[in-house]
Amino acid sequence: MMNLERRKGKDKPVIRKSLVDLDGPIFKTLDRVRESWALRDDYRMPGPIQLTGGSAEEARTFSLLLEHEARTGRI
Repeated sequence: MMNLERRKGKDKPVIRKSLVDLDGPIFKTLDRVRESWALRDDYRMPGPIQLTGGSAEEARTFSLLLEHEARTGRI
C-alpha cells in the first residue's frame, strides 16, 4: 500500500491511490447484496488475516476470496 513519492524535492511515504473498479467482482458483489446488508446485521470481519482460530479458508478476507473466485471462474 505504501509508495514513495517525491514531494517538494523529498521522498515521502504515501498511500497509493486506488480507484474502485465498478466492473470488478468485489463491487458487483457489493451491489448485489447492499440492500440486505443495509437491513440486516450480516457482515464479516473486514480486517487483516487472523492467525488463530478457524480454518485457513475462513481466515481469508472476503475481498480476497471474491478476487480469487473471479480469477478461477467460480463466481
